[in-house]
Amino acid sequence: MSLDNANKILNLHNNPAFENELSIEVSPSVIEKNDFNLLPSRYVLSPEKKHLNDFYRSTKQKVRGYC
Repeated sequence: MSLDNANKILNLHNNPAFENELSIEVSPSVIEKNDFNLLPSRYVLSPEKKHLNDFYRSTKQKVRGYC
């Protein structure tokens, strides 16, 4: 981890900016729905990863429809 990355993390911790590319505020019910998974990637994704997840979900649903 670079010093710049560490400073970004500390800045977000001290000055939360929710709903940006690095952080999000989630309710306990959302955490429960995600099986108490606290991995940041579960909640905060880059636009590219969000697109890939949407694609994966749509493909998965289509495949299930044929089974």
